[in-house]
Amino acid sequence: MRLRNTIVLAVLFILLGAYIYFFELQKEISKKTERLLSFKEEEVRDIILNYPEREIRLQRDAPGGWRIVHPLEAAADASAVSAILAALSASEVKRAFEEKPSQMDLQDYGLDKPEVRVLITLTNGGALPPILVGARTPVGNSVYVRRGVDGGVILTDASILGNLAERDLYNRLNKQLADLLEKEDK
Repeated sequence: MRLRNTIVLAVLFILLGAYIYFFELQKEISKKTERLLSFKEEEVRDIILNYPEREIRLQRDAPGGWRIVHPLEAAADASAVSAILAALSASEVKRAFEEKPSQMDLQDYGLDKPEVRVLITLTNGGALPPILVGARTPVGNSVYVRRGVDGGVILTDASILGNLAERDLYNRLNKQLADLLEKEDK
């Protein structure tokens, strides 16, 4: 009697495992996450970062190298530029809502006057849709983003804002730029 019960339980356990594998896990695998932007870092030619008070323009100088071309001409820290591009390409869309936001909606999400607007030009001459980064969510672990000027409001991870924070970015891109901007502020 015990052997029969053990065999029945083993068969039920195998069937349960097969159900979970074929039906539940396959749903998770098939569920693809949407990326904020889809590009490869080596395809990027120019990056323009528009802040409320300033604009920084970066241009690919050589393989793996970057230059700041505005507000001054100088070499840029390639690792800082790579961090920006990695944050933009790896950011996942957590939630999309407000497909046609009104001006009032944009104010609520901090997108009427975004903290930063990112424009990326590719080596093939094409451009990615501009990314407008707005306010953090009340909890603070996400940020409101708009992909393109006519796009809806998207929710993504707040780490994107960390890589694009104005003051930190100046310090990471180039010491000359940080010194210049510090003099401007005085």
